[in-house]
Amino acid sequence: MSPDKMRVEIAALMGFDGILSTVLVKGEYILRGSKADDPYEFLDVPDYPRDLNACAEMEKTLTEEQLPIYAHHLAQITVHMLGSGWWDQTADEVAKIAHATALQRCEAFCRVKGIYHD
Repeated sequence: MSPDKMRVEIAALMGFDGILSTVLVKGEYILRGSKADDPYEFLDVPDYPRDLNACAEMEKTLTEEQLPIYAHHLAQITVHMLGSGWWDQTADEVAKIAHATALQRCEAFCRVKGIYHD
């Protein structure tokens, strides 16, 4: 799944409706969208796959039931953990998980939400 596709899919889950195609602003393409509470106000859609601050907001929407599933997916993505538990991870592996990139976090989030496509 491309980072741009992830961005649009996550934005929809975060309440953005009416996502417009990108618009050129100061030489940079910006994705704009509206939210249901004000469909006439268009806002910049956060760049979730490239912005850890946006990912922090995204992660806040995970339920208690989803958090361990998210952590498992994140571990699989960052250190290719297969079937072993957290207690089997080395300090280096735990550090890699803790320092996951925005793109890795988005992939794990999309997997939890069932919207990730290879």
